[in-house]
This record gives sequence, C-alpha cells and structure tokens, in this order.
Amino acid sequence: MLLPCSKACNSWKTNNPVFRSIDPGNYATDVAAGAATKFSLLFIVLMSNLFAIFLQSLCIKLGTVTGLNLAENCRAHLPRWLNITLYLFSESAIIATDIAEVLQLIAPELEFN
Repeated sequence: MLLPCSKACNSWKTNNPVFRSIDPGNYATDVAAGAATKFSLLFIVLMSNLFAIFLQSLCIKLGTVTGLNLAENCRAHLPRWLNITLYLFSESAIIATDIAEVLQLIAPELEFN
C-alpha cells in the first residue's frame, strides 16, 4: 500500500537519520562564530550543513545497498595508503571541530580576565 505523498514525505522527514544526526554543538558553535562576525559567515554555515545532509544521505544509501558502512567500504575497495590518508583527514577534521568548541567555551573567560 502506498502512502499519500504528504504522509510519506512527513514520515521521511521525521524518521530520516540524516536530519537527526546533525551535531547541535557544532551547529551552535558555527552560529556563534557567524554572530561574532556580524553574520557574514552564516552562508558558509548553511552550505556546510547542506553538504553534511547530502553526504550523510549518500552514506545511508551506500549502507542500505551494500550492507557496509562507509569505512568498511573504503577498506574493502581502496588501497591501504588512501585509507590511511582518509583516516588522517577525518581525524584532523574531528580535532578541528573539537578545538572550535573548546575555544568557544574558553574565549569568554579570556576576555574578562
């Protein structure tokens, strides 16, 4: 039985893990940085979130079709040197976002002391 488009679309929007997996801490950090620069960087925040939604939806499709997650697929189909390079890039991205969150917490302390 097919659902009407409105019910199917609403169900997809609320149950889709792509929309539930956007990190609120990173989003809050990005918006705070945009507010500090008089909102000139908010277009970048919007584009980065749209790219994140797009990439996460591609990973969901990949996992649905192959039964493997992105890391398992990379390990199975890419050369070892490329897997190590991708690992280093992803770790550096994780470190960069964590540093941004830590600096946002520390910056008010530094300004008033």
